[in-house]
Amino acid sequence: MLLIRTGIVSLTILFLALFYHSDLRKGKTVRISNGATFSGITQHLRERHIIYSTLLFKSLVYAMGESHSLKSGTYFFPARSSLWTIYHTLTTGQTTFARVTIPEGFSVKQAIERLEANPDISGECPQDIQEGSLLPETYFFEPMSSCSALVSQMKRMMDRALDETWETRDLNLPLKDKNDFLTLASIVEKETGIEEERPLVAS
Repeated sequence: MLLIRTGIVSLTILFLALFYHSDLRKGKTVRISNGATFSGITQHLRERHIIYSTLLFKSLVYAMGESHSLKSGTYFFPARSSLWTIYHTLTTGQTTFARVTIPEGFSVKQAIERLEANPDISGECPQDIQEGSLLPETYFFEPMSSCSALVSQMKRMMDRALDETWETRDLNLPLKDKNDFLTLASIVEKETGIEEERPLVAS
């Protein structure tokens, strides 16, 4: 009889987890800190309106034997996510990344303005950045990453790309070092955004 009752309770919890949804009207990103307790995570989810019942969510997690398996990270939960979706996301650690694209031809000023306008980037952006030192690319990052960290990443990727290009350069080019090469590339980018015109501009 006890086994039957336990089974009924488990099935009821599973039914509610699958078919009852949060009251989120739009998607929301939530950060779960490393070392957060199960109770702390559950309370945080409730305060952020990700879950509507701490009791039901805890019951689901305990029933699945996963109370110590909720993983830290940054997660995005779509509007009206089911409790099962929330539970599965947190136990599998399916973190969400934001992104920002810096197009070719953007000046440092334009790149910084785009970073500052991105709501997923926190903190102040560095202002003393050399023109041409940021690689135009699409960058993926955890929401609320600092602008300084992202700029450092962009600089490292530019240095790597510059090193690779410098090693395969035409040795007949009248360039003394990588700084000359970077200056030339910046001038070409400013003069034209058309791929076919770049060799002519560079000459």
